[in-house]
Amino acid sequence: MYEGYDRFVGALAIAAVMLLSSHFGVLAEPATTSARHAAVQEACAAPVQVDQLEQLLATGRVASGIDAVRIAQCRRDPALAGWLFLTALRSHVEVVPNDPDLGYRAVRSLQDLPFDAIVGPIEAVDLSGLIDGETERLANDWLRPLGALQDGEPPPMTEALRADLVSGLDVWRVTVLKRGPQGLASLDQDGERASLWVVDGLRNRYLSVLSDEGGALGAAAREARLQLGLADGDVPWPPPVHRSGHRPPPDLVVAPADEDRVVVAPGRGRTPGLVPLLVLLGLTAGWLAAARAWPERRRALFAVAALSLAPGAWLGAEAVLALAGAEAPIDARPSFNLGGAVGPGLLVRPTEIDGAPYLEIEGGSARPAVFEAAPVDGAVRIAVMGESSVFGADYLSEDAFATLLGGRLAATLQRPVEVINGGVGGVVSDEILQFTHQMLTTSPDLVVFYLGFNDLSPLSTAADHRAWSPATMALRGLSDRSRAVGALQRLGVRIGHAEPDPTGAFLDDRPTTPAERRRIGAIVEAMLTDNLTRMARAVRAAGAEPLIGIQGQPATVCRPESPSISTCFDEALRRAAVRAGRRAGATVVDLPAAIEDHRTAREGDVGEWDYYWDAVHPSRLGHRVLSEALVPAAAALLTEER
Repeated sequence: MYEGYDRFVGALAIAAVMLLSSHFGVLAEPATTSARHAAVQEACAAPVQVDQLEQLLATGRVASGIDAVRIAQCRRDPALAGWLFLTALRSHVEVVPNDPDLGYRAVRSLQDLPFDAIVGPIEAVDLSGLIDGETERLANDWLRPLGALQDGEPPPMTEALRADLVSGLDVWRVTVLKRGPQGLASLDQDGERASLWVVDGLRNRYLSVLSDEGGALGAAAREARLQLGLADGDVPWPPPVHRSGHRPPPDLVVAPADEDRVVVAPGRGRTPGLVPLLVLLGLTAGWLAAARAWPERRRALFAVAALSLAPGAWLGAEAVLALAGAEAPIDARPSFNLGGAVGPGLLVRPTEIDGAPYLEIEGGSARPAVFEAAPVDGAVRIAVMGESSVFGADYLSEDAFATLLGGRLAATLQRPVEVINGGVGGVVSDEILQFTHQMLTTSPDLVVFYLGFNDLSPLSTAADHRAWSPATMALRGLSDRSRAVGALQRLGVRIGHAEPDPTGAFLDDRPTTPAERRRIGAIVEAMLTDNLTRMARAVRAAGAEPLIGIQGQPATVCRPESPSISTCFDEALRRAAVRAGRRAGATVVDLPAAIEDHRTAREGDVGEWDYYWDAVHPSRLGHRVLSEALVPAAAALLTEER
């Protein structure tokens, strides 16, 4: 009798969470964070079943999946261990939303349970669904775009290959469990990231088998392995659980920054359009002076003027349109859309709850959130914009420096501080510019920017593909920043983007030369600088304060002997941030210097790699140092008379 009653109460609580979580979809209203958390706590008070948690995951909405894991975490029920283990792995193959608040929270929930009590449930769970999820993802991301599969055609699979993949997953699971609690810890981001490496191994094994096929399928599989950076030759399967050379960052107390690291102070900045207008006036004055000084050469000077008429008129049009506030195409849509992860360019969506206006970030490659359309009276609203480093890749939302910055500023200002994490994984500055325009509809008081690596690394390598060259990338970047082009497009003139090459996803037959690599690097850096400038100017025009943090990298990456030297962009990241700050009159903070100061003060306790877990993403310690380093400049901007 009581068992039936408990299940009834649990079902009611889950129904409440389902009702609230379903509001995060397109067809229903979202729920506030406080209401969703209250429903989770209600569900946590009674026994729950795996199929009830699966219903939350089945919505495909990030917030719903996170709710499911929070319920399981709160329950601390060993019977849910198998589901937590599987959910952590499924998040990496995107069978369920790939969000660290879902996957890595599931891993940490396992570590909170008695190990002996969870071995059986973990051993009993079926891992074969990971194979279907990963092969379908490879088909969508690679085999179909590269022409090896038709739309709707299932990814190739033989019985022998499936048996090999299932056997490898089972052996890997046994290896993890044999290591005891340390094996569970190895699944975490601050462990050995074994939950991610096994998915990488599964991907590599599958593609390596397809690579031996002939025709379009084998060619596409080999191309996918090449672009994914997967090793050639024999593929170890299952992958080893222990990977040497990685250690969790030390759990150090990070003291408040004792000095700000401002390298560019806030100012008026440059007026858009003024520089080209001055250049045009200067050239005109120079021509008139030359014609007066050398009358015998006027014929040649008139020829020069005739040749310069079209470029001069274009330059003049650009200056006049800029002074008039006209938009360039880049202000309305990205030139390069590498992320493509947040719907049709949308990050912040308006919605209603009980008739009141709210704003929503639905999730995907962004942190899901719902917040009031206007800041609460007396509260400070901060938006933090950037790539996966701002998102807090592979860490829980409470570990990301955006969240930590809000807590520290609230303590410093003695006021409520609301932080909106606008970090989106995989995007470039073209997309972040669009997201910034959307974020300004939330009426922030301060907007922090921390970005650039994705432009200088993934975007610059676009020139290695058949669809692009340094020249075509430069042409697109230049035309999309032309206000004259924007004016012509608004008049209906077709100018700008061409139709994509259907074979453009393949790498060039000839590798990019060092000279071409330098040219594309300069082009991309110029576009990054321009985008950062536009973001900061838009923030100031909206009545908020912009703050640019220089993005950092481990110093080891940039040493000449480093095997990762090709991913070193520290100087370019610094130049782009400083130049944008000066042009827009925005504050710029030297965050790499703050990390180096912290490391130097604790020499022997920490190393360069304790602040990053790869060539750019901050570790848990790195996020804490970044948040503290931003506080002095952020607090100063928020307390100035505005």
